[in-house]
Amino acid sequence: WAASSAQIVVAGSTWPEEERALRRMDWHSERRLVLVPHDLSASHLADLDRMWEGGAIRASAWLALEEAERNRWSVVVVDSTGLLFDLYRIGTVAVVGGGHGSGLHNVLEPASAGLPIVTGPELGAFREAHALQDIGALTAGDVTELTEAWLADEASCRQFGAAGLNWLEGQRGASARIVSRWVNNLS
Repeated sequence: WAASSAQIVVAGSTWPEEERALRRMDWHSERRLVLVPHDLSASHLADLDRMWEGGAIRASAWLALEEAERNRWSVVVVDSTGLLFDLYRIGTVAVVGGGHGSGLHNVLEPASAGLPIVTGPELGAFREAHALQDIGALTAGDVTELTEAWLADEASCRQFGAAGLNWLEGQRGASARIVSRWVNNLS
């Protein structure tokens, strides 16, 4: 399914603001969406079903289909937990939820997959998000507009996704350095 599409947007820990923004985009066999909502309650999943008006399928139902039937779906709503880290590996662009005031979610997971990242406008005090923004690997603002911009420029997508991964790899050992600093200050 992923290999048969030119572009996959993996939207992780989304809130209604990101979900509405992504709904405005055009999804088809060459541009697919994997939507992983923050809220997996039955009522929110039902809201998403209504929002997509039959244009999306829940992952639990999608997985039960034969491959040919799976390929006719362009939007899959993940209705279980524990998959997001692995799903970023099939993506072209990551949309990370929480950038509209609810608290930005983990941007390190999509960075570790080498994806450029889109969030809402509010990064809060998340140091890593600001660092990724400073090197161009993360853009914050209008989710629809920014996602479309990344998808329109495949070369920049790869370049800035790689820049984020390189930055992240440069942070190896940070926990040990911090603990060492604390230990040294206590002695």
